[in-house]
Amino acid sequence: MGLYVLLVRMTEQGKRHIQEALEKREKVMEFIKKEGGNPQTVLMTFGRYDVIEILELPSDEVAMKLSIKGAETGDVSIETLRAFTVDEMQSLVSSL
Repeated sequence: MGLYVLLVRMTEQGKRHIQEALEKREKVMEFIKKEGGNPQTVLMTFGRYDVIEILELPSDEVAMKLSIKGAETGDVSIETLRAFTVDEMQSLVSSL
């Protein structure tokens, strides 16, 4: 399992239909769990991004599926970052 940070921006459509977007969110959470993922943290934010999510996902392929599902709704645009814990980074560096 890897960690992924999703930087989410609401589109104008998503902002106009915020209640529906929040209801769709439940379906996204179900999808993540069905694919073997584990939501860690979801934060609503001010500024450039509207939502920041930290998820454990089993693969880059699942992360890509999630981005596609988000884009299909038209409510959000998602920037996905692969993240590493300090321990993971230490292990990588020590193996060099």
